[in-house]
Amino acid sequence: MDYARYNYVAQPGDGVQRFEPNIGPYDLLAIEYGYRWYPDEQQEKDGLAALLAAHQGRDYKYSEQQSQRDAVDPRAQMEDLGDDPLRSSELGISNLKRIVPHIIDWTTTGERSQTYDDASKLYKAVVDQWLNYIYHVMANVGGIYIENTTVDDGQSTFTFVEDDKQRASVDFIIRNALEWPSWLADTALARRTFINKETPNGRQEQSPTLVLRNHQAYIIFDLMNNDRLVRMLEHERVCGTSVYRVTDLMNQLHKSIFATTIKNKRPDINQRDMQKLFVDALITSAAAQEGIKLNKKIAPDDRLASKRELNFYGSQANRTSDALSVKRGELLRVKTLLEKRVNGGDEATRFHYQDLLLRIVNALQIE
Repeated sequence: MDYARYNYVAQPGDGVQRFEPNIGPYDLLAIEYGYRWYPDEQQEKDGLAALLAAHQGRDYKYSEQQSQRDAVDPRAQMEDLGDDPLRSSELGISNLKRIVPHIIDWTTTGERSQTYDDASKLYKAVVDQWLNYIYHVMANVGGIYIENTTVDDGQSTFTFVEDDKQRASVDFIIRNALEWPSWLADTALARRTFINKETPNGRQEQSPTLVLRNHQAYIIFDLMNNDRLVRMLEHERVCGTSVYRVTDLMNQLHKSIFATTIKNKRPDINQRDMQKLFVDALITSAAAQEGIKLNKKIAPDDRLASKRELNFYGSQANRTSDALSVKRGELLRVKTLLEKRVNGGDEATRFHYQDLLLRIVNALQIE
């Protein structure tokens, strides 16, 4: 099940009339096979092979469900539309930007003493959808197209996502998530209602700033997740140094997140927060103890044995890969930059730089 709940890529002027999900070509194929009776196992096997051979177009591509935060094949994601996450997500965010200014109007019923509960629910839905779009694009970074191949079809089973698409995806994430999304947080709506969350202790009214900063933290951590970087290193290993490399990813992030610092300007509070998130994500997986072999308890794997899963990873392989080297190198590059800027700027900027320097020095155990 894809769970694409509505046609979020439709734009004003497109003339689109249908917005809800509908039965498509692959559904009809699956129904035809699933409900057809075959007299014996061999006839079922032959019938399925013939059915698949007659339906080889893109409409019939399928794959297993993937976790949103660590999807490998960007074409097989829940709640996405189309075969280009970048284009689809750009259009989806354009629609969300149209929705936010109207949330209060659209949820006002005219009832006396009406609360903002309905507005809060719609606000949360917009934030959740924005996050979906970000993760749809993130799957391109370190992504691998996985085909269901047979020995006689001549196809490659594993193909790395194109270099320019990975680079453009990181640019998209920077523009739409790591740079502060003021259209989503700094609005008249946020002065009327927060994002309500039901907890065992009752309702919490969470500020949009808190919610978005938490999402930004997950995004930056997941973007630099070691498993993703190891897949990028595998791309380099197979295809050579001309591909989009881990160092290219780190350069893009560094130039954006520390842009004001590089220009010797004062980062604002949102930029300071992002710089701390970036350094924190680097430290978490590049701290000194990560380079030391630890004996860890082996936990049973409760996943289905039949599930198809690519594995490039392992505690030993990850610790000795370039992923750790690049992250430590980036921490040292940030340290060098901050040492040049630490005595400039206003008090908040100086304290911020001093704090970052202390975090880096302590994490890397530099004397």
